[in-house]
Amino acid sequence: MISYILAYKRQLRKNVPVGRAGSAIDPAIKSPAARLFHHLFLRSPRERATYCFTVKTLVRSQTHRTYFGAYLGVGLAFVVMGLVTLFTRHGFEAVFAVRSELLSIPLVLGFFVLLGLRVVFSLPAYLPSNWIFRLTDGNNLSVCLSGVRKSMIALGLLPLLGLAFPFYLKVWGWQTAAVHTAYCATLSLILIEVLLLRFDRIPFTCTYTPGSANLKLLWPVYLFGFTNYAYTMTELEQVLLRRPPLFILFFCASLVLLLAMSACRKRQIRRLSAFRYEAESAPAPEILTLSYKPY
Repeated sequence: MISYILAYKRQLRKNVPVGRAGSAIDPAIKSPAARLFHHLFLRSPRERATYCFTVKTLVRSQTHRTYFGAYLGVGLAFVVMGLVTLFTRHGFEAVFAVRSELLSIPLVLGFFVLLGLRVVFSLPAYLPSNWIFRLTDGNNLSVCLSGVRKSMIALGLLPLLGLAFPFYLKVWGWQTAAVHTAYCATLSLILIEVLLLRFDRIPFTCTYTPGSANLKLLWPVYLFGFTNYAYTMTELEQVLLRRPPLFILFFCASLVLLLAMSACRKRQIRRLSAFRYEAESAPAPEILTLSYKPY
């Protein structure tokens, strides 16, 4: 019944076409909050265009939302398993204690959300329409990729931490909640830089070769990265919470790492003459030309 009520208005809009005269500009762009956001965080027109194209394509494409939802579902499954184990062993009063199962929630979800965004960015939306990007592809590659990075922050980082912070504020107090949110945000920014380190295209505009991810061989690498990012970093945070002055050392080291990764990314961008619109095709199988000659 709840899902019917929520879906009724959307389904009604699909079935009943409503013509609306007026400006063709998206109302979201004309809103004061959107103008303030664009003014503060998306100052370059090319950066703003890349950001809006990425966000709106993901929101409007059912296929890409389905793939992204699959990654989100896996992350939620890990979180639910951790919470069930926590409440089974310690009861619901455990929510007021700073435990690893609760600390790891933003990291587990953040890993799968950001990884899911990186994967769907590689899937084309409608290839014949990428001609506009080919024509306008110029020397501002770093500005466009900055819009891609900010779209990952807006789609994956801000909603997750925005929902988690009030919960942690309620159960742990403002000091622990603020430090934990800053810790997760720092690790998420590092993960974004890692995921976009070799990204050389505008999302949804490049062809995709099935099997290029080579998951059969690389799944141990992804598993190793997930366990270290979500659980090893949670254990590190527990150590830092017992010694709060060490957080300063962690944030300073993270800042140095982010600056180094940003410099490496910019150096790779300078080597690019244009974005990639055609994925590398798989090599054709070699024919051995063996023959059997009976005696």
